[in-house]
Amino acid sequence: MPPPIREKRSRKALRATLAAVDEATCGRPLALALANAMRAESDLGPQERRAAVHAARSVLRELRRIDLALRIAGEAAGIKQKSIAAHDRSLLRYLALRVAVEGEDAKRPLTELALPGPRRPRAVDDATLARIAAQLPAVDTLPSPPEPIAALALRRSVPDFLARLFVEDLGLERADSLLAALNQPHRLDLRANRLLATREEVAAALAAGGASVAPCALAREGLTAADRTGLFGRAHARGLFEMQDEGSQLIAELCGARPGETVVDLCAGSGGKALALAAAVGTSGHVFACDADPRRLSELPARAR
Repeated sequence: MPPPIREKRSRKALRATLAAVDEATCGRPLALALANAMRAESDLGPQERRAAVHAARSVLRELRRIDLALRIAGEAAGIKQKSIAAHDRSLLRYLALRVAVEGEDAKRPLTELALPGPRRPRAVDDATLARIAAQLPAVDTLPSPPEPIAALALRRSVPDFLARLFVEDLGLERADSLLAALNQPHRLDLRANRLLATREEVAAALAAGGASVAPCALAREGLTAADRTGLFGRAHARGLFEMQDEGSQLIAELCGARPGETVVDLCAGSGGKALALAAAVGTSGHVFACDADPRRLSELPARAR
């Protein structure tokens, strides 16, 4: 089981969340929107940053269901969506995330958002927020469209066209499974460097430095961390692990590289999987890392030391 996420929902973190959601829902890639928001709130601590990133990603991941829940709540509360100013929509979407998606009692998020709050000026008052919150349905209870692809799209909070493409390629059941997997929250994974230590030894070294980690479910050398706290200390300096998502680790494992073999990675990029393959072939094997863009390989020599 992944370790619990350590977050701090401060006013500054909430301000960063709303700024990132503003930009992302206007078409800017979420990574850039988050970078801009973090730059504007440069004094955020690690747990505040984690809270802001987690909330912004969650809003975007559940956006379709959040917007439908808000529409239903607005109609029930007698509030027309057109009367909500554009710069207040992110605030409402965050409220819906906490209440309709995460199932919190509305009291706490309403207190966090109450004026003077993280966003000023704003057109929606505290009483209006409370009226909407009281009518928000849980997203799992939203009315499902009769058409199967539209129902899938709503359930997994994706556009109809994307659900249709997946169903055409995979069939309804496999498309549903894939979309469910893609909707899992972002994780902070790392791979133990088996040439220097076992996964258990790396976990113990990280715990001694204040990090909270747990084994990945599938990758043999994988660990997942609650956040970045304590990660980049002595264990990292000794090269005991590499930051790498579990999916990439599994790709390297499925290659089946064995000690002493020679492996060619023709699309190595920054070299994460090449390093995993190097650990598999050991000191008696060889890995050739190649990429069409040499610039992508520029950091690999330093990472391979």
